[in-house]
Amino acid sequence: MRFATMLFVVTTVFAAASAAADKSEGPLQRRLDPTQFPQLADLIRTEMQPGGRYGLLQPAERDAVESGLAKMEKLLADRNSVDAMSTDDRVALVNAQERVNGLLTKNDRDRLICTHARTLGTHRRQVVCQTYGEVIARRETSQEEQRKIRYREQLCRELTTPGVANSGGGGVECR
Repeated sequence: MRFATMLFVVTTVFAAASAAADKSEGPLQRRLDPTQFPQLADLIRTEMQPGGRYGLLQPAERDAVESGLAKMEKLLADRNSVDAMSTDDRVALVNAQERVNGLLTKNDRDRLICTHARTLGTHRRQVVCQTYGEVIARRETSQEEQRKIRYREQLCRELTTPGVANSGGGGVECR
């Protein structure tokens, strides 16, 4: 199998840029143009900012994506086509691209996640779909609520423990 065929753009990095550039053209219809890669990399970096499509990346993952984009930019620099690259460079390009694509796909806030869930009060199951961004937001809200509950419980323990000075409760209602 020829590497030029493998480099036919079917991945998220280039699909995201092609979708932003032209909604009517699918990712399978585009080929990587090395001269346009810096603009695509800039678009990805913009989307990695907080609130962007890939804004949910962890710092280590963000560094790995940056490293991969820099490696791809270096490999594509001063090249008119992927066919002009050596076999080793093409392998390195594919590996960097796959690493970046994997991280971005995993952390795409618009990625749809569907699960089977039981409907409350029945044994019936239904398909529930939500985006990765919604899952993360729900998780963060739940963690914040749990933190507030633990804080209130700790205050109540301190207020009701004999021998500990009572500061009036600080507006916390203990039962």
